[in-house]
Amino acid sequence: MQERYLYPYELPVGRTSRGVGRFPSEPQRQRKRSRNRRQRRRNILIAGLLLVLFAAAAAGALQLINALNPKETVLEAGEPAPPIPAGQAPAQEAPADVVSQLTQMAGQYPGLEKVLQDPSAYPESLVSLFLRNPETLDFLLAYPEYKQDGPPIDIWYETQGGQVPLFLQWDTRWGYANYGDDYLAVTGCGPVCLSMVAVYLTGNAQLHPLAVAEYSEQKGYYMPGTGTGWELMTEGAAGLGLYSEELSLSEGTLRARLQAGSPVICSVGPGDFTTAGHFIVLAAENPDGGFQVYDPNSAVRSSQSWSYAQLEGQIRNLWAFSVA
Repeated sequence: MQERYLYPYELPVGRTSRGVGRFPSEPQRQRKRSRNRRQRRRNILIAGLLLVLFAAAAAGALQLINALNPKETVLEAGEPAPPIPAGQAPAQEAPADVVSQLTQMAGQYPGLEKVLQDPSAYPESLVSLFLRNPETLDFLLAYPEYKQDGPPIDIWYETQGGQVPLFLQWDTRWGYANYGDDYLAVTGCGPVCLSMVAVYLTGNAQLHPLAVAEYSEQKGYYMPGTGTGWELMTEGAAGLGLYSEELSLSEGTLRARLQAGSPVICSVGPGDFTTAGHFIVLAAENPDGGFQVYDPNSAVRSSQSWSYAQLEGQIRNLWAFSVA
């Protein structure tokens, strides 16, 4: 006999399937769908509740972290960072261990007594700069006088020698200005080196270190938490009217460029000049066959003659400059 189907989802009349039997009736299916909808709503409600509880727990953990690390400022999404006054960097009082180091050094550096009388008057980053480089003592001591406005920037004298001028990051004329994350005295080796080269090649006294630092920051060549990017030595230099050529690490190439009157900027790694990263200028060859190195962070190192063997292992990159 031909099988007859009563409903698209119903088994043939007179037949069953083990464990299934006949399909439920339409009212039963409606009740089942209603139960499923209620279950889905409950699942959505439970998931939303769990999400709210997780967000509350995360917010509580963030508050606890901030309480344990009071120096860290956590901003809400979209909230701008508080502005830093023009010409200044964030000032933090020297911690107790730093004060202890200053006390131990006071006998060797009598001027430190002024700092120890009121440590809160001197930013921690500049005190730390002195501890790394005692050459900067006079710069540190002059901070209360020049923290708002340094002396006028006049580099006319530096443009008259016919040689690459030596500019130091911690010069009172520009060292207290803000550059990136800190004072130019701390973070400004890149623009100070480029300023030395630009002033020498162009004779333009307006390209002093503060002007080049402001240019670098405006163009985005400073990378927060890292320092000045190498692009300042290529794209940035072109914007100042200079031609920049990246060099291979070769003693012969270095000497040829310097003999042609093209100063060279080096990016150096840990070694004689830095524990992390730094820029220096190779300004000329010395009569003894060494190189005249201008380190923007040290007048002492800048007064020495450096052999190629001393420099080779520290150099990360090289750029030679000429007038475009």
